[in-house]
Amino acid sequence: MMKNTILIILILVSTSLWANDKPLPSCASLRGSSTIKTNQTLVKQLQAAMRKHALSQEQRQFCYEQPQETTRTLWSDSAGHPRVYTSEGGSDDHAERKTGYYDEHGELRSLYIKINDVHGNEDGATIEYDASGNIICRTVSERLRATDLDATELPFHNPKQAFADKAPSREIPAGQKEGNFCRK
Repeated sequence: MMKNTILIILILVSTSLWANDKPLPSCASLRGSSTIKTNQTLVKQLQAAMRKHALSQEQRQFCYEQPQETTRTLWSDSAGHPRVYTSEGGSDDHAERKTGYYDEHGELRSLYIKINDVHGNEDGATIEYDASGNIICRTVSERLRATDLDATELPFHNPKQAFADKAPSREIPAGQKEGNFCRK
């Protein structure tokens, strides 16, 4: 049943992303557009707010049982709107970090995906959205296929739900160290 559900979700996401059969432009080709400039400014402002601890932060950590997500972090503003959501994880041979940046209404505006392997190779993707939540561009490294991103992008449209979703493995209680807790 679970495999069927995942397959249906992948089909729905991939068909909705490519429904117009028109390839998305690369984000570099739209660099001068007002939407891209707005998104870049937003990302810089949110990164500065995170450094200054101006956003509230919640974090969940999970025992490593490869390959999977091991950390979820959600930063929210004073009104409770999600502003940044990060999911980290990987396997024995790679690490992944996916970060979504949200506007003041909690709408996804930029999604960055970074994957590093044990050989020092780095792959990644950038997906930019307009204020209505439509994808306006997508830049994907050569080794990472755009189709690999369809399922990745889905949880970032509802970061509060993604943060609260069922743990992929045992959750590490706050204050516990992974090695002490996960080896039990």
